Amino acid sequence: MKKLLFLALLGAVSPVLAASHTIVKTVNPPILMVFSTGTGSSLSQFSLLSTDFPSGTLNATKKLSSVNWRTSSYPTTTGERAELCYSQPYSSTEVLCIPVALNSAGSTDVFNNYRFDNGVRVVIRHVVTNGTPSYYHSPAGQELVSFTYSY
Repeated sequence: MKKLLFLALLGAVSPVLAASHTIVKTVNPPILMVFSTGTGSSLSQFSLLSTDFPSGTLNATKKLSSVNWRTSSYPTTTGERAELCYSQPYSSTEVLCIPVALNSAGSTDVFNNYRFDNGVRVVIRHVVTNGTPSYYHSPAGQELVSFTYSY
């Protein structure tokens, strides 16, 4: 009896350990066209689907720990900048965008206070402000976003 009581108490006071997981997404950025105004933009979209989460965890409450990224660039453009934008699950509205360097990798925790679950979308947006009109630009390489979270 004492043994059962001890085991029950041990289970009641033991902290619940959260599991950690990382989802990695890679895309080939689209070709960027510069319009007659000399401006243009492209979007690399990274959306989370139910199949991205481990089996049996879809309904678990999730907490984002970090978003990591690797950006590319359009080497034949001028006046290019990039930003990383976060949209909460099933929303097309970006709640926050941060500037990121071209051809770089980094990590941020600024999105951690927003809802994280199936349907989240992160975008790497490239904007050109003074390019050659009617010119198509190819990206230098792939872009990557990874989501590290606990549940």
